[in-house]
Amino acid sequence: RDDSAGAVAELRVAVKQKPDSPEAFYRLGVALDKLKKYEEAVAAFEKAIEISPREVNYYQSLGFTHDTMGQHEKAIGCFKRAVEMERRK
Repeated sequence: RDDSAGAVAELRVAVKQKPDSPEAFYRLGVALDKLKKYEEAVAAFEKAIEISPREVNYYQSLGFTHDTMGQHEKAIGCFKRAVEMERRK
């Protein structure tokens, strides 16, 4: 079963213990997105990007969340950035 609420609680502890872990913030964003807590998910994805700005998945997830929120221009910007990063690999 999907226990996103439990995951969020655990991940909030994880990001406090390891505030420099982009993966913890990314996973927190994914769990928050599943709970439809989109504003908080955006903040978590943005923090992951701040720590690790070269991770394509972070931009893609942020883009999907913006799209879900109806923020299509922001979503397009995230997707363009992800595509640019993929081309540079």
